[in-house]
Amino acid sequence: MTVHVTVGPDSSYTHPVRKYFFEALAFVLMLGSLVFFYECVRFLTRRDYVSAILLMFIGFAVIRVGAELARLALIDRH
Repeated sequence: MTVHVTVGPDSSYTHPVRKYFFEALAFVLMLGSLVFFYECVRFLTRRDYVSAILLMFIGFAVIRVGAELARLALIDRH
């Protein structure tokens, strides 16, 4: 008796917890990026422009990672 197991991208089975994990993580990263932008505005009010620019770039990077995870969750859904 031979059992064939397909693992990887060719598999038609996806674990439902993985899908919800990607969606939740993308949502948390999108909300977390707002913290960086809030701190960026606080640094701008104190006229600390270098710190504000650094936080702005970090916020954009976190948004990008969140968007990529949201895209993966959308692909994993289908």
